[in-house]
Amino acid sequence: MNQLANLKGLNLDQYEQARGRAIERVKARIGDRPTRKQFQRELGSLWTVLDGLALIVFVAALAVSSAHIITHMGTLATNSYEDSTRAGIILSIGDYTVIHQIAMIMLAEASHVAVYGHARNECPRPRRPVEVAGSRCHCHWCWR
Repeated sequence: MNQLANLKGLNLDQYEQARGRAIERVKARIGDRPTRKQFQRELGSLWTVLDGLALIVFVAALAVSSAHIITHMGTLATNSYEDSTRAGIILSIGDYTVIHQIAMIMLAEASHVAVYGHARNECPRPRRPVEVAGSRCHCHWCWR
């Protein structure tokens, strides 16, 4: 510790030279700073004609399937409702029917998403290596 106390301090010129050399060495070691242009990406449009068409088809399919579910579940819920039950939470026939209809629409859509999502996540080439021409397969099978 005494040796550090005995060291002579740098004058202003020596300090500037040491600082300049240190900056040069750090810059040489880390290289050039990246520019904003290197981080920019091309931005495509968020919506295309096909996206609009897909939305129209989805909304139409949802409306038709929901209408069928509402009609069918309305009939089933009305036929299965027992007015004589007086234990626990008591629902009117209207509430009982609406709960069945809404729950079945949610179940139908969730099952569709689950099946479609599973089909999309299957690897199209399960026996080939994960690394193909520099790109990686992103299915859940290859990332296990």
